[in-house]
Amino acid sequence: MPEPGKKKRPWFQFHLSTAIVLMFVAAGLLWLNLRDPVLTSKNCYGDGWYIWDRGWPLPHSRVGTTEFPMTEEYLDALFFPGMLADSIVGLSVLVAVAVACEWPIRRREAKAPVKKNAQGP
Repeated sequence: MPEPGKKKRPWFQFHLSTAIVLMFVAAGLLWLNLRDPVLTSKNCYGDGWYIWDRGWPLPHSRVGTTEFPMTEEYLDALFFPGMLADSIVGLSVLVAVAVACEWPIRRREAKAPVKKNAQGP
């Protein structure tokens, strides 16, 4: 039970330092998911198929092309299970970082002595 003179911070209100850390973590997760595609397969028989995957930890899109200009074929596919898995992992990472940043700060605030304001006459 909080002391009468001490206000308890709402659970959804973060400190500025936590918000800044979360901003950088979210930027890193976006970079992992939207960076240049990774070459995942190349046909060894020489007919020129190249396939690139994009996404982390699971690919959420795949782009493919042939190397022959006269028979250009493109493969463009989205994987919804990959999108769902990437979203769940990303949100889980953000929640874990938020808890890891906020928990020590809130413990320190809870242990701090209550300052009484001296009111003058």
